[in-house]
Amino acid sequence: RFQQCPAQPGQASPLLQYFSILLETSQLNKAESLELARPVLQQGRNQLLEKWLVEGKLECSEELGDLIKAHDSTLACLCTSEQTSRIRFAKCSAIENIG
Repeated sequence: RFQQCPAQPGQASPLLQYFSILLETSQLNKAESLELARPVLQQGRNQLLEKWLVEGKLECSEELGDLIKAHDSTLACLCTSEQTSRIRFAKCSAIENIG
């Protein structure tokens, strides 16, 4: 429902307001993390995702890493490093070292 609500001029979208409230007190689950990441990345606000990842507020997943990678490969590595898959992190690190 929040995705369909238009943002008021000068205010964050209702979806971002909702997740902001949740982030104050808890960690988002996988689905919530993906839903929040999409509009934040579309707005080019990668620093917010980095902050939330460092704080442990987002649940990292392969899907979230892939979504972030399309916008910021270094930030995607941060997400991937939080996962238990060491192989995926090694691949990501190797790509960064080549570039």
